[in-house]
Amino acid sequence: VKLFCSTEHETLLYYDREKELVVFDRKKGGTELTGLEKDVNERVCAIDAKESIEFDLFLDVTSLEAFIDGGRHTMTGNVYPDPALAQGIRFFAEEGSASFENLEKYDIR
Repeated sequence: VKLFCSTEHETLLYYDREKELVVFDRKKGGTELTGLEKDVNERVCAIDAKESIEFDLFLDVTSLEAFIDGGRHTMTGNVYPDPALAQGIRFFAEEGSASFENLEKYDIR
């Protein structure tokens, strides 16, 4: 899933089946992040190999919280794209295909 998308920015959250990792990639997320982590712009979460994964994603203006497989795993982080432009959500698959069984979007007011 590509989140906080604009023509210049995007944040990726995806499952790498070969490596058995969920990846939270903020390399093109907007304002460059710095910190003491080895790679502050990319976080990974190892999960057991499987055919389907459940994601519950919560987005705010600058944050993403991901609950994977009913909260068995979690990932969270901030991104700083241009909030007026980076509001898109896109879906992608590389070197394969992906399908969705259920997709719901709710707005928090």
